[in-house]
Amino acid sequence: MRLQIIMEAEKIPKHYHFLAGSVVKAGLSSVNPELKESLYSFKEHQANKAMRPFTGAIYVNGYTLEGDEFIIHQDIRMTISSSDINFMITLYNGLLEHQQMQYKSYTLHIKHVKFLSEKLPTKSQALFKTNSTIVIKDKNNQYFKY
Repeated sequence: MRLQIIMEAEKIPKHYHFLAGSVVKAGLSSVNPELKESLYSFKEHQANKAMRPFTGAIYVNGYTLEGDEFIIHQDIRMTISSSDINFMITLYNGLLEHQQMQYKSYTLHIKHVKFLSEKLPTKSQALFKTNSTIVIKDKNNQYFKY
Protein backbone atom coordinates (compact mmCIF):
# COMPACT_ATOMS: atom_id res chain seq x y z
CA MET A 1 0.00 0.00 0.00
CA ARG A 2 1.10 3.55 -0.65
CA LEU A 3 0.00 6.70 1.11
CA GLN A 4 0.58 10.22 -0.22
CA ILE A 5 0.69 13.26 2.05
CA ILE A 6 0.60 16.67 0.35
CA MET A 7 1.95 19.43 2.58
CA GLU A 8 2.78 23.12 2.34
CA ALA A 9 5.52 24.95 4.16
CA GLU A 10 7.49 28.14 3.72
CA LYS A 11 10.77 26.32 4.29
CA ILE A 12 12.19 22.99 5.47
CA PRO A 13 15.69 21.98 6.55
CA LYS A 14 18.18 20.78 3.94
CA HIS A 15 18.48 17.52 5.89
CA TYR A 16 14.76 16.77 6.02
CA HIS A 17 14.86 13.07 6.94
CA PHE A 18 14.14 13.66 10.63
CA LEU A 19 11.25 15.89 9.59
CA ALA A 20 9.75 12.95 7.65
CA GLY A 21 10.11 10.71 10.69
CA SER A 22 8.43 13.36 12.80
CA VAL A 23 5.41 13.38 10.44
CA VAL A 24 5.04 9.60 10.82
CA LYS A 25 5.45 9.77 14.60
CA ALA A 26 2.83 12.52 14.90
CA GLY A 27 0.35 10.56 12.79
CA LEU A 28 0.79 7.40 14.84
CA SER A 29 0.83 9.05 18.27
CA SER A 30 -2.55 10.75 17.85
CA VAL A 31 -4.43 7.50 17.07
CA ASN A 32 -2.31 4.67 18.51
CA PRO A 33 0.46 5.84 20.87
CA GLU A 34 1.26 2.21 21.79
CA LEU A 35 2.17 1.45 18.17
CA LYS A 36 4.41 4.52 18.01
CA GLU A 37 6.13 3.50 21.25
CA SER A 38 6.67 -0.08 20.03
CA LEU A 39 8.26 1.17 16.80
CA TYR A 40 10.45 3.93 18.21
CA SER A 41 11.22 3.03 21.85
CA PHE A 42 13.08 -0.04 23.06
CA LYS A 43 13.41 0.65 26.76
CA GLU A 44 13.10 3.73 28.88
CA HIS A 45 15.02 6.57 27.14
CA GLN A 46 16.55 4.12 24.65
CA ALA A 47 15.78 4.22 20.92
CA ASN A 48 14.55 1.12 19.11
CA LYS A 49 17.03 0.20 16.37
CA ALA A 50 14.75 -2.40 14.74
CA MET A 51 13.66 -1.95 11.15
CA ARG A 52 10.42 -0.05 10.63
CA PRO A 53 7.56 -1.62 8.62
CA PHE A 54 7.56 1.19 6.05
CA THR A 55 9.65 3.16 3.62
CA GLY A 56 9.13 6.57 2.12
CA ALA A 57 10.26 9.35 -0.14
CA ILE A 58 9.84 13.11 -0.15
CA TYR A 59 9.37 15.15 -3.32
CA VAL A 60 9.89 18.90 -3.02
CA ASN A 61 8.31 20.83 -5.89
CA GLY A 62 9.52 24.32 -6.74
CA TYR A 63 12.25 25.24 -4.28
CA THR A 64 15.41 27.26 -3.90
CA LEU A 65 18.26 26.25 -1.63
CA GLU A 66 19.43 29.01 0.69
CA GLY A 67 22.08 27.94 3.18
CA ASP A 68 20.79 24.95 5.14
CA GLU A 69 17.14 25.38 4.15
CA PHE A 70 14.91 24.74 1.18
CA ILE A 71 12.63 27.70 0.47
CA ILE A 72 9.45 26.07 -0.86
CA HIS A 73 7.51 27.70 -3.71
CA GLN A 74 4.94 24.96 -4.41
CA ASP A 75 4.23 21.87 -2.29
CA ILE A 76 5.88 18.91 -0.59
CA ARG A 77 4.69 15.39 -1.40
CA MET A 78 5.59 12.57 0.93
CA THR A 79 4.92 8.99 -0.17
CA ILE A 80 4.95 6.18 2.39
CA SER A 81 4.83 2.50 1.40
CA SER A 82 4.18 -0.51 3.59
CA SER A 83 2.79 -4.02 3.36
CA ASP A 84 1.35 -3.71 6.91
CA ILE A 85 -2.27 -2.64 6.42
CA ASN A 86 -2.85 -1.95 10.14
CA PHE A 87 0.12 0.42 10.23
CA MET A 88 -1.05 2.24 7.11
CA ILE A 89 -4.65 2.67 8.28
CA THR A 90 -3.47 3.90 11.67
CA LEU A 91 -1.10 6.39 10.02
CA TYR A 92 -3.81 7.55 7.59
CA ASN A 93 -6.34 8.15 10.37
CA GLY A 94 -3.74 9.94 12.49
CA LEU A 95 -2.70 12.25 9.67
CA LEU A 96 -6.33 13.14 8.93
CA GLU A 97 -6.58 14.54 12.47
CA HIS A 98 -3.68 16.96 11.89
CA GLN A 99 -4.08 20.18 9.95
CA GLN A 100 -0.73 21.56 11.03
CA MET A 101 2.47 20.01 12.36
CA GLN A 102 5.50 21.54 13.99
CA TYR A 103 9.07 20.27 13.57
CA LYS A 104 11.59 22.44 15.42
CA SER A 105 11.05 25.93 13.97
CA TYR A 106 9.33 24.63 10.80
CA THR A 107 5.56 24.55 10.35
CA LEU A 108 3.95 22.08 7.95
CA HIS A 109 0.34 22.40 6.78
CA ILE A 110 -1.21 19.10 5.70
CA LYS A 111 -3.40 19.77 2.68
CA HIS A 112 -4.34 16.26 1.54
CA VAL A 113 -3.83 12.63 2.58
CA LYS A 114 -4.80 9.80 0.23
CA PHE A 115 -4.09 6.19 -0.61
CA LEU A 116 -2.53 5.73 -4.04
CA SER A 117 -3.85 3.06 -6.37
CA GLU A 118 -1.78 -0.03 -6.95
CA LYS A 119 -1.37 -1.98 -10.16
CA LEU A 120 -1.15 -5.73 -9.73
CA PRO A 121 1.43 -7.58 -11.83
CA THR A 122 0.12 -9.43 -14.87
CA LYS A 123 3.41 -11.21 -15.73
CA SER A 124 5.74 -13.49 -13.82
CA GLN A 125 8.51 -10.86 -14.01
CA ALA A 126 8.36 -7.26 -12.87
CA LEU A 127 10.48 -4.18 -13.52
CA PHE A 128 10.86 -1.76 -10.60
CA LYS A 129 12.08 1.81 -10.43
CA THR A 130 13.57 3.00 -7.14
CA ASN A 131 14.39 6.42 -5.78
CA SER A 132 17.50 5.15 -4.02
CA THR A 133 20.18 2.52 -4.53
CA ILE A 134 19.65 -1.15 -3.77
CA VAL A 135 22.42 -3.47 -2.61
CA ILE A 136 21.99 -7.15 -3.46
CA LYS A 137 24.24 -10.05 -2.45
CA ASP A 138 24.33 -13.46 -4.09
CA LYS A 139 24.33 -16.84 -2.32
CA ASN A 140 28.12 -16.57 -1.86
CA ASN A 141 27.68 -13.30 0.04
CA GLN A 142 29.29 -11.35 -2.83
CA TYR A 143 27.81 -8.06 -4.01
CA PHE A 144 25.82 -8.28 -7.23
CA LYS A 145 27.43 -6.32 -10.05
CA TYR A 146 25.61 -5.41 -13.22
